Amino acid sequence: MYENYLYVSTAIEVAKQAGNDFLWYGELYSYDDNNEIIEDKTVIKPYGIDLYKLNQPFLGQEGVPNVEETWYTYANGKPTAEGLVVCVFDFRAYQVDLQYETLGFLRYVIQTYGRYDVNV
Repeated sequence: MYENYLYVSTAIEVAKQAGNDFLWYGELYSYDDNNEIIEDKTVIKPYGIDLYKLNQPFLGQEGVPNVEETWYTYANGKPTAEGLVVCVFDFRAYQVDLQYETLGFLRYVIQTYGRYDVNV
């Protein structure tokens, strides 16, 4: 289980160093008593893996499947994986064991659709 964590975190860092940050980011807002956004407390956090960004640098390499053949959505009447994100939620407070399955799945996705040199 810890090996999955090491693999995923290392793959993310290797990808960033290679110029392919495949994480998807979202903004986390804080609100005041009037339900207004507190601008200086807005934080950008990673929420998932952009499958399209993960897969694109490796298309055409032997043994690397095209993510659009498995997971896709439709845009302008055509199937595409562009903008398709596997979101990750933090269940530690409610079901602590779910974090391990998530890491195993993320490792599978990164190994299947990306070819980052990760030794753990």
